Amino acid sequence: MRHLARDGFCWPNEAQELLLRAALLTGDAALGAWEQWCSQNDIEAIDAGSLRLLPLLYRNLKALGATGTLIDRLHGVYRQSWYRNELLFRRIEMVLRALTDADIPTMVLKGTALSLLAYREHASRPMKDADIAVPWHHAETALGVVRSLGWMPKPETRDFWPIFPVARHFLDVSGHELDLHWHVLNAGRRAHADDDLWSAAVPLRVGAVETCALHPSDQLLHVLVHGIAWNPVPQVRWVADAALVLRESGGGFDWDRLMAQTRERGLGCPVRSGLEYLQSKFAARIPPEVWNNFLAIRPSLAERVEHRYRQRGPQTVLGWGPALWFEYVRLAHSQRRRARVGGFVRALRTSLRVGSWWRVAAILATKELRQLVHRWTWSDVLAGRGARDTSPVRAAAPRKRHGE
Repeated sequence: MRHLARDGFCWPNEAQELLLRAALLTGDAALGAWEQWCSQNDIEAIDAGSLRLLPLLYRNLKALGATGTLIDRLHGVYRQSWYRNELLFRRIEMVLRALTDADIPTMVLKGTALSLLAYREHASRPMKDADIAVPWHHAETALGVVRSLGWMPKPETRDFWPIFPVARHFLDVSGHELDLHWHVLNAGRRAHADDDLWSAAVPLRVGAVETCALHPSDQLLHVLVHGIAWNPVPQVRWVADAALVLRESGGGFDWDRLMAQTRERGLGCPVRSGLEYLQSKFAARIPPEVWNNFLAIRPSLAERVEHRYRQRGPQTVLGWGPALWFEYVRLAHSQRRRARVGGFVRALRTSLRVGSWWRVAAILATKELRQLVHRWTWSDVLAGRGARDTSPVRAAAPRKRHGE
């Protein structure tokens, strides 16, 4: 399956691949990748996506006995990641305890689950926010519980908004972020879409609270589908997430379950392209018969076009329009209805709370104009700039004494 041009937003570029190799491989392969990266790149100008890899990179290089000034600076980034994650984990525990006391089942997603089950520590995977899922029929009660703890709904800042949201975003007074989900995947929005994910979930303890996380096969599916999509911050961390999920599962990974979930949810494009990348670049151990089964998947034309637009995001003439359309199509199909333009416009009117189609058109045009301006802003990210002034690498560097 052909990848789109690697623009640094979800498919790693050459420099990001070197960092991933240094963070994930062992022995001379990792050390050689690190030396090559250092000879070609300036850590002061590191992009935001690569910045997220530095704590894992430090852990791996330290275990391999690497030394030097840059290793000391990476140690500072690692300690900073540990501190921030510790604070966030304490907030997560409080929310989980309150939801449990309200008899609401909980499941931790993304960084929280990956830190504990794949990375095996709090520091190696920096987390901007926490993601907690509850069953869809508990959503209203759970939203009330979260608000009662002082979390406030976060105003939407992106130009893309979901027609039928699967989560609500919150902030607390300390600036911590929380996403409360009532559906695990954007591709599954019908009432009982996640029942099989909940039934196969594995138990997990966050602090003193019992919760659960996705089954390893479902975890890999979630990582690939969520990671292989456009994001203003390069999402190359999905490679490390996926590689570590496979590594921690050992030879007991349930490939049959991954295949069944992929087919059922119509997600063959992102899953197959992600596995292809992991196999070709990081020697992921995918049994030949399993890989042949994935090669036999024949995604529909609509799925292929959707996958292409998910990788491009708003960086097209049509902006977020195709993403909104495919979201509507998936929801219509899950409800066994035909996707029609009239239904799409009605869905937009409901989402935007407006009464006429021309107001929908005006809002869309305004958002696309704003997105056009944002494209020029993100050109700095494409060029690898923009992270210099805010990089914790600079903050973590030891200060020189006067006269040194």
